[in-house]
Amino acid sequence: MAILVDVSHGRWVMLFKVISIVLGTLLLPRNIDAQTQLQPSTRATAQMKPKPVAKYGSNAAVGKTFTHDGVKLYYEVYGAG
Repeated sequence: MAILVDVSHGRWVMLFKVISIVLGTLLLPRNIDAQTQLQPSTRATAQMKPKPVAKYGSNAAVGKTFTHDGVKLYYEVYGAG
């Protein structure tokens, strides 16, 4: 534990700490606000129609099978590439 002998140096250190805390407190809410995303309004959300969801694993239109080493495997192909 260090003992501050020079009183003026101790006051500068304390002043620096206080200024750092005050500036950090003032700037922190802006940083938090910048990272949050705005949620759509409840009315707009209620009016949106749900998008049709593909039934992965049971979609007969894109499902295919093949046999490898006596094991029948099922797969689905969406898109190309």
